[in-house]
Amino acid sequence: MGFLGAGFFDALFKVRENGGFKLGGITFYGALICGLICFMFLFKLFAKKLKFKNSLFSYLNILAPCIAIGHCFGRVGCFLGGCCYGKPTDSIFGMHFPEGSLAYQEYGDVKVFPTELYEVIFLFVLFIFFMMLINRKKFQRHFFFIYLMSYAVVRFLLEFLRGDDRGGLFVFISPAQALSLLILIYATVHILILNIAKLRSRQTPKDTLK
Repeated sequence: MGFLGAGFFDALFKVRENGGFKLGGITFYGALICGLICFMFLFKLFAKKLKFKNSLFSYLNILAPCIAIGHCFGRVGCFLGGCCYGKPTDSIFGMHFPEGSLAYQEYGDVKVFPTELYEVIFLFVLFIFFMMLINRKKFQRHFFFIYLMSYAVVRFLLEFLRGDDRGGLFVFISPAQALSLLILIYATVHILILNIAKLRSRQTPKDTLK
């Protein structure tokens, strides 16, 4: 489902350039969104039968470190495959891609931002952060939303450095930036709601709870 979603969203993002809905590439956000929808559907379908004791989001929090490191290796694959490259740059943070690569075909023999590696570094650091706090329930119950929020911010910023074709569905921002904003808003609101509910439960007198 994640793979199908990756192809569907990429075709949707590039409707304007392709002159219609044409499958061809893949995009990570499509895989993430459709994969999560499928996971949530299956959880709801089998939760009672398998007698799961915890909530859906508690399992997503447990899976968050796995998602982060899997995402990290995925971006290593992007780097080795030559896709998701950045714009040309003269800075020390750029690098030459080999002849025949997608970046070389687009810009020639010039340095470009290796935006794939920037994501690899971020996701690996995030994975280490999760593993350091894996036994602290105060943080663990927000792992999944920390992943969503932090990646949304990093992805939104990296889009300014990307030099490959990411679709022109929107005028002022890329489709990935639009999704990043939506995910950031959703995750932030969800965490606020959880914290407000927890605060209210603490302030509610025990007699009232009875």
